[in-house]
Amino acid sequence: MEKKADGDAQMGVYVLVENTSGQAVHLSNLSVLSRYKKSTAPEILSYMLKYRRVPYFTDWTFSSLSSEGIADGLPLSIEPYKSHKVFIPQQALEEILRGTKQRQIRIAVYDQLDNITYSRAKLIDWYDSKIGIG
Repeated sequence: MEKKADGDAQMGVYVLVENTSGQAVHLSNLSVLSRYKKSTAPEILSYMLKYRRVPYFTDWTFSSLSSEGIADGLPLSIEPYKSHKVFIPQQALEEILRGTKQRQIRIAVYDQLDNITYSRAKLIDWYDSKIGIG
């Protein structure tokens, strides 16, 4: 929960991006991934034979926070052993999760060299409101 300027509490999820390296990290984007279906074994095998790689995120859709109207403070440089926190309101998450079969999200963080780091999948139940990447 986060307090609004008028003092009311607002439900949502905090995303904490931590720089655990000894060098500064230059971030360019943050995306929310939502799972829209779960692939069957034949679908996974077909994908592996066709593209010759393991399908990690074929069932996930990407949503940019800027398209949801959320200020994420990026691009940004995070100094060594520091972190950056972004609040995603419940209304925005409900919009992202609309039409999905599972209420799971992941966070994808892009640096300025287009390297991507993914969080673990997190079930959204509105009782546990922190997802960390580190």
